Amino acid sequence: MGSGTAAAGFASAGGELGLLFDRLDWSGTPLGPTPQWRPCLTHAVRMMLPARAQIVMFWGADYVALYNDAYAPTIGDKHPRALGRPARENWAELWDDLEPLLRQARVTGDTVFAKDR
Repeated sequence: MGSGTAAAGFASAGGELGLLFDRLDWSGTPLGPTPQWRPCLTHAVRMMLPARAQIVMFWGADYVALYNDAYAPTIGDKHPRALGRPARENWAELWDDLEPLLRQARVTGDTVFAKDR
């Protein structure tokens, strides 16, 4: 079990991703060990994991990818390596379109929508 994973207990939220969140060594990611996460991030992940809707969050200045079981099939062979990694690493083929949307949401706090992206 990776550094800081036991404190988070994401497996209780259910699914394959709940287990992966707890097994991942988050200290090797831009987010750092889970005990150091802001409470709002921990709560958002706990709400996202059991959802039936396809959800991906891109967190922080590096747009670190966090997603649930419903979303995982949509990224094909990028799963599970995309979990906990900056979006630029795994969405390079659409980064020129994706990055401005993510930046707008992060900087302004406004929601953004892109159909069929």
